[in-house]
Amino acid sequence: MSRPVRFLLASSRSVAGHRFASTAPKKTWGDRVSGITDSLVYFGRLGIEFGKQVGSHQKVALPNVTAGLEGTSAFFAAFQNGSWKKVPLSDAAKFVGKGIEVFGFFLVGEMIGRFNVIGYKIPGAEAHGDHH
Repeated sequence: MSRPVRFLLASSRSVAGHRFASTAPKKTWGDRVSGITDSLVYFGRLGIEFGKQVGSHQKVALPNVTAGLEGTSAFFAAFQNGSWKKVPLSDAAKFVGKGIEVFGFFLVGEMIGRFNVIGYKIPGAEAHGDHH
């Protein structure tokens, strides 16, 4: 027997009990849930480890709850006693600029989530015509 023929016979014996991708058995719900939970656990652990490394490198700490409450109460107290009127225009402009920046990131996130710049594709909306 020639070498190519022996190779073909040996390879056909080794795959005789295996299924190919086109004849794969149907997955049960248990298999699907197990596959989802495995990837969720893996990516969750990966995200936690990544967050630990970034936090230690950037020296980030958890926020202080008491400092947050004090800041919030000072913010609302400024509106009650009128001290918000004494804020310089440059600080107000910086605050507005940061607000626009945050809103812009929100809009970009929405565009990425929709996979579209203009809006969501609503099935059946084109059937109404141009009367709206």
